Amino acid sequence: MFTTPILPPELFGEIVHCIDDSEVATLSALSLSNKVFLSRCQRRLFSTISFRSTCSKQVHNDLAQDPHLDTRLKAFLHILKFSSHIATYVRRLELSITTGSDAWVVEEPFIKIMEIIKTSGNGIQELGLYGISFPEKFGDLLDLERIFLRPYINPTITSLTVSRLVGVPASLLRDSVNLEALTIDHSALEFDVAFDGTQLLSACPKLRAITFHPSMGVLETILERGKDPSNSQILDLSSLRTIHTISFPYNMLAANEIIQISEGNFEELHIKHNEEFRYCPFAGTIDLSISFGLRILDIEIVFPSRSSVLGGPLVDFCRVLKTIPQKNSVEEIKLGAYIGFYSSKQGPASCFQADWDLVDSALTRISDGRPLLFHLHFVYSFDEGSDTTSDGDEMEVERALHGEVERHCAQVFRRLVQERFPLVNTSSNINLILSHDVVVD
Repeated sequence: MFTTPILPPELFGEIVHCIDDSEVATLSALSLSNKVFLSRCQRRLFSTISFRSTCSKQVHNDLAQDPHLDTRLKAFLHILKFSSHIATYVRRLELSITTGSDAWVVEEPFIKIMEIIKTSGNGIQELGLYGISFPEKFGDLLDLERIFLRPYINPTITSLTVSRLVGVPASLLRDSVNLEALTIDHSALEFDVAFDGTQLLSACPKLRAITFHPSMGVLETILERGKDPSNSQILDLSSLRTIHTISFPYNMLAANEIIQISEGNFEELHIKHNEEFRYCPFAGTIDLSISFGLRILDIEIVFPSRSSVLGGPLVDFCRVLKTIPQKNSVEEIKLGAYIGFYSSKQGPASCFQADWDLVDSALTRISDGRPLLFHLHFVYSFDEGSDTTSDGDEMEVERALHGEVERHCAQVFRRLVQERFPLVNTSSNINLILSHDVVVD
């Protein structure tokens, strides 16, 4: 008979922690292996529950109603009824819907599931709403608000993600009193009968983190209502700490407007490259001059293929650095530099054409004797070109070519840091970390 070994309890937690959330079968098997793992695995397995309106695409590209959805809902309801402690483990709810196939969200057995989770004392803390494709829309917004959002979502959620959905009830944001983190992706708000001045709360949620790309009117509405005293504010952005966005012109303008609203509270700015790896000028749109609490600046730039404008992205980056006040709280600056992501390719050595001396000087000014971490990460894309090898040799040749490019990039980028960062290299306060990736086009 197997007995539990005498080991520190925290060790069992570490074993479970090492298993990725996606490895459901492994977590399930481990939970059955011994009772010491049962509750630990259940917490992981049931921390996020997901339900989806549809299964797979059918003929004529139509999305079919998942015939097993009702069965899965009833099965989970059965689990909660006979193992009520499971409800206390649920933190995140994810719903994926298609237009015309969302009635189950306001019907039994789903609503019974929500009631059990609510009465457990835990409540849903994170909500993700996803359209299967773009754009999707909930059917009856009044029922959605009355039966689902107000009793089970608005009082408890601290994090909200909305993706590929139009007609999202504005009250989902405005009445979620504890909302701190918002992610908006290809979605739009709708103001309906239920969202009027008589039902508004005295204070709207104070957002601390926002991710958007693109907001499709959500952000515009939030910002405009904040300016107009005659309209009720949806979200309070004055306490915002963190912005994550993509480098498109409107995103940069919106990010800057939010930064000015949050003033000294702002701490982290993350700007990632756009999906098309297109150079998007953003100099002059980001002003950090009043962001005295800024701790982390994380920007990705894409170098264009034409050498005449190769320095453009780096100049843009330096102009943003220039806006950081002399008295600042910056702890980390990360620059991601993407090279070779155009049809007219540039080799890794093309990075030498940019004016890195500007970065070197800017970092020294920002540090001003204080500790500063500068992480410079290059991503180089190369084209393998035509391959005349046989199928048997293809993988070996590809591996050898990739290794050769890796070594060459490492040498080039190390030389760049050695030659173009004299001030940083001699500073005892600035810690420069260099890394790179090579991707095959």
